[in-house]
Amino acid sequence: MKWVFKRKTDADGNLERSKARMVACGNEEVFGVNYDMAFSAFMDLGTAKLLLALASTWGIPAKHGDVPNAYVKAPPEKNFNLYLRVPQGMKISTTKLEELGVSSSEQVVLRLQKSFTQSLIDSCLYYDHDSSGITVLGVYVDYTLVTGTSVSRIESTFESLSSLSIKNLGPVSKFLGMRVHYSEEDGYSLDQEPSICELIVKMDLDQAHSVLTPIGQNYSDVLASISEKLEVNSVKEPTIKRFQSLPGSLLCFARCTRPDISYAVHKLTRRTHDSTTADWALGIRVVKYLKGTKNLKFYLGGEISTVTQEVTLEAFSDADYAADDETRKSISGTAILLTGMPMSWPCKSQHLVSLSTMEAEFLAASKAAQELLGASELFRELKIILEDPMILWMESQAAISQFVNKATSIKAKHIDVRIKYVRQYMDKGIIVPTYVHTSKMLAELHTKAFPTPRFLQPRELWQLRNWTMQVEDDTSSSAITKEGASKGPRISL
Repeated sequence: MKWVFKRKTDADGNLERSKARMVACGNEEVFGVNYDMAFSAFMDLGTAKLLLALASTWGIPAKHGDVPNAYVKAPPEKNFNLYLRVPQGMKISTTKLEELGVSSSEQVVLRLQKSFTQSLIDSCLYYDHDSSGITVLGVYVDYTLVTGTSVSRIESTFESLSSLSIKNLGPVSKFLGMRVHYSEEDGYSLDQEPSICELIVKMDLDQAHSVLTPIGQNYSDVLASISEKLEVNSVKEPTIKRFQSLPGSLLCFARCTRPDISYAVHKLTRRTHDSTTADWALGIRVVKYLKGTKNLKFYLGGEISTVTQEVTLEAFSDADYAADDETRKSISGTAILLTGMPMSWPCKSQHLVSLSTMEAEFLAASKAAQELLGASELFRELKIILEDPMILWMESQAAISQFVNKATSIKAKHIDVRIKYVRQYMDKGIIVPTYVHTSKMLAELHTKAFPTPRFLQPRELWQLRNWTMQVEDDTSSSAITKEGASKGPRISL
């Protein structure tokens, strides 16, 4: 056993309390010998934003809860005996030792199945639907997020879970590292400023200048010209170990509240196994960009409606053809929106090498359609009415014409299958590929690097606003100040 120390902070990063726990060294257990199940209950980040978006749509502030000592509430695994060696010099009662020696599987959520229906799409999402309304509950390890169509439904949920001693922490103010604020006018605003400040200090960049964009347009050229590898063990910086800790932190920001850094973080995550000084420079640049835009808030707000009213679900799809200079694989960018509120925004390299821009767009569109259909199934499971058909926005008119034209000219089977996959839902009136101009394409921010003026245009569409940035341009020694509009997605330049 060992002591684990942790500091708990509030939404603003202020210290709430210090915790000390005596835990078993689960890292020394062997799979199949000491345990046969390793599972932590946590919902998808897109599902968490979905809950907040529903709360904003229904006009009912969501509440969050905490399950204290969740580990000791989990049922032990069968056919396994657990043995704990108490540290020398420590005296502990047999009763307390039995409480500490519970399996590490956090299956507190089993109790929820008695009063809620478990979602088939996300196993950590639970819902209760009746004639008076709907209650939706998400579980992330030992934290819960609850919303519903009325305040009384939310309160009754915490009362029904009182046997688990769940703490009702009130209206959500912090969840999964995101600082959350709700207002009746704008809905929810999310940011991670305290976590960004911690990363800035950790990387010794508190005195560094900010930059205007997270990645430069010449990154590929710089990467090709610099082949110096990061050292494994060295007293000087940087090292591979120090670099590998950076993409994980940035990935959390990119997936939660900062879609504007998704493309840069995507580049970083693909270089952790073969890192160079150019990759380190890119990671530092992203942190500098976050330093200048740490006040940027991600908004989830829309018109208030009831559960019986239709909601709009749509997707944006874009691709950058042969973007990877080494493999020549294209990059797909997707954005899923609920009544104009972004829910998720995957940015991934395609598994296949496309032979044309149109083929790359086909692959990206088929992935976006899968995301869209998965989200629609979740809404139908919750009995939330969706507006038909769902729009799949694309900027490639050639790709759209191939979807519409049944006599496709594509000979490759793997591409033809993608086309027919989307087309079958077109024929059913479920999905409609629709052209959108490049200036309105949200997913474009995830597929390529832009110069500063061009970078700000798609970012305006992402509900990222309320920011003041002090930066120093890469090509000038003069400081530049830019302020965002206090309300609305437009930014005054």
